Amino acid sequence: MKSTKKIAVFLSPWFWLFVLGLGARDVSPPTAPRFRTVDIKGDFATDERAMFARPVHLAFMSGRLTVVDAEDATVSIFDARGNFAVQVGGRGQGPGQLDFPTAAWAGAGGVLVSDGRHRRIVRFDARGQERDVFRLAFFPEAILPLAGDRVLVARNPGVLDKTSRILNCYDREGRPLWGALPPAVSGDRVADTMSNVVILLGGSGDDIFVVFRYRAAGIRRFSPDGRDLGEIRLARGYPVQRIKKTVGTGKTFEADVFCWHASYWGGRFYLLAADWTEERDLGPGSEVTIAGTDGRVQGVIDLPGKMTKIAASPDGLYAIDLDYRLRVLKVEKK
Repeated sequence: MKSTKKIAVFLSPWFWLFVLGLGARDVSPPTAPRFRTVDIKGDFATDERAMFARPVHLAFMSGRLTVVDAEDATVSIFDARGNFAVQVGGRGQGPGQLDFPTAAWAGAGGVLVSDGRHRRIVRFDARGQERDVFRLAFFPEAILPLAGDRVLVARNPGVLDKTSRILNCYDREGRPLWGALPPAVSGDRVADTMSNVVILLGGSGDDIFVVFRYRAAGIRRFSPDGRDLGEIRLARGYPVQRIKKTVGTGKTFEADVFCWHASYWGGRFYLLAADWTEERDLGPGSEVTIAGTDGRVQGVIDLPGKMTKIAASPDGLYAIDLDYRLRVLKVEKK
C-alpha cells in the first residue's frame, strides 16, 4: 500500500513555521445555496491504485481524470466514475520516465505531462508510449493544453528573473508563441515565490483563467493569444484568509490566501477554501465556493472532510483527501 502522508508533510517548512492567522475576512453570503456531497466510489479506502504518495495535480477533461504523483513520478488516468484505466511514467532518465512531474491533462489522443526536474513537456499516446518531447529552459510549474496542439506552461520566476513571464505558450514542437503576465517582484525570494504561485484553468472559447493562490484579486482572464482581459473580482462574501509572515529579509509579508485549489467547469469556478488547523497552521479546507465568471457567488459545497485537490465535472466533484486517496463525489442540494 502506498504512503498516506498528511498534507503538512510536503508543504514548505518555512510556510508552516512562520504563517500567523489573522482570521477570515468575510463569510459566505447567507443567500448562497448550500450543497452536500456523497461518495460514489465506495472502495476509496481500499483501492490501492487510487492511493498516492504525493499528489500534486488533479484534472478532469474529455471524460478522463488524471492524478499526478510527484513522489512516484507517475500519472494515473481514471474514467469518469473513478475506475483506474492506465498509468504512465515512473521515476528515471529513460524514455517514458519522469522526475517530479507537476501537472497532466488526458484527452482522447493521450496525455500531456509537464516533467518538472527534466524541464520538458512530454506527450504520451493512448497506449502510454512517449511520442513527443520538447525541452524548456525552466522548471514547469503548471501546464494547460490549448486548441491547435498548443500548450501553456507556467513558471515561477526567481528574484533575478524580472524580465520573464509567468505564462509561456508553445506550439507542438516547442517553439515559443507568446509570453504574458509579468511576475510580482519585491526582491525577497520567499515573498516573490508565494506571490507568483498560479493554477491554470481552461475556459469556454479557449479563454485562459489564471488563479493566484496568494493574491486578493485571485483570478485573471487571458485570451488565446495572450491578451490580458482583466481581473475577475469575486463579490463580497467570498471567504479569503489573511496571512502574515516574516520573510528572509526580516520584513513582514502579508497576503490574502485566495484559495487552496481550484477547478473550472461549465462556466463556473470551483474554489477550494483554505482553513486553519487546531495548531493555527493554514491548510486545505472542507468548503468549495461556486462562482460565475461575473464574480458572483452561486453556492457553497460542503465536502465530507478537508480535501487537498479538487476537479469539477458535469456529474460532480473529484477530490484528493488528507490521506491522499481519490474521492468521487456526487453533489446534491441540501
